[in-house]
Amino acid sequence: MKKIIAISFTFALLLGTSNANATSFNCRYAKLAAEVAICQDNRLSRLDERMASKYFRLKNRLPRHLWRQVRYTQKRWLRSRNRCGYNFRCLENSYYSRIQSLNSWLNSY
Repeated sequence: MKKIIAISFTFALLLGTSNANATSFNCRYAKLAAEVAICQDNRLSRLDERMASKYFRLKNRLPRHLWRQVRYTQKRWLRSRNRCGYNFRCLENSYYSRIQSLNSWLNSY
């Protein structure tokens, strides 16, 4: 019985201390300030997943020559996002802007 209680307690601790992890990247390897901030905040984590979902939906939908443009803009956006560092508002605005941009592409194709 003590073993079951100990296992349950350990499991509860693990659940209670988990960070946001619904990201498009592995938070274990987050090194940049922006990545760490995203991994630590549920709202930013959800925005990251939403953006990634739209990005990969586009990848499956667009012809190759258009996909290259989207991929190029994604790389530029990532550099811009990373300049936000730990600034929550900057990161949030960056994600909203990128999601809107990806939505425009999705609505066109």
